Amino acid sequence: MFCKQCGQKFDEGTVQCPVCGTPTGNARTASAEMSENEQVRPVPPPPVTINDGMAPAVIATICCCPPLGIAAVVFAARVSIYAESGMIEEAKHSAKMAKILAWIGILIGLLWGFIQSLPYYLGKSTQFHEFIRQLLHS
Repeated sequence: MFCKQCGQKFDEGTVQCPVCGTPTGNARTASAEMSENEQVRPVPPPPVTINDGMAPAVIATICCCPPLGIAAVVFAARVSIYAESGMIEEAKHSAKMAKILAWIGILIGLLWGFIQSLPYYLGKSTQFHEFIRQLLHS
């Protein structure tokens, strides 16, 4: 047989021209020529690891702001479920939301602690104490 593209002679069972690579139109394909052991098997993708943000979520729940901390824990728990089922974008989104909620909860807790400690520290100041006394007696 001869190639329609370049005119090169080839054997009857050839799938493509050895010179130019043009398909010969034979019914046999490359996978049919390979034995079952030689066939290329698809390689599964490597497992994806995503930082779920569980540690800051637990810290926010216990120490700072429980409502936001609990929401962050729920989002962090969803990360592994999504990643194992192949829903990588959803897993990344849940991880991001868990971290955001946890850090907002931690900041709110720190701010609340600072606000709660202000009267104690300002009460030690004699000027502040005198100011409050004047306001009460006016």
